[in-house]
Amino acid sequence: MLAGSGPADSLRLWVKELAQWERSGMHGDPPGVRSAEPVDNPDMREYRPSRRAYLLRPETVESFHLLWRTTGDIVWRERGWAIFEAMLKETSVEGSGFASLDDVYVVGGRKINQMPR
Repeated sequence: MLAGSGPADSLRLWVKELAQWERSGMHGDPPGVRSAEPVDNPDMREYRPSRRAYLLRPETVESFHLLWRTTGDIVWRERGWAIFEAMLKETSVEGSGFASLDDVYVVGGRKINQMPR
């Protein structure tokens, strides 16, 4: 979801933003797919997660893999690999196994004692 500028539109659906962008006659990269530098301030980010926990779901990395295989653009492979490495670093537990994360914005943050099937 896209972050808005006011309370009434603080969360907007990307498909609606894309439709508005297309109707306006804009050219170039649509909103949400432009390359951008990381933004530390969560209030200034284009997207906000609806939940800050991470429950060991692989879909984002899988999506980047499919984008790379479909487009051939290595940026998707590199982004997927960076996320995969971060997942390994942040979710692994001593011994063996992985744990869910309480807050994805906190590096080295609290782990949740569960590993969903």
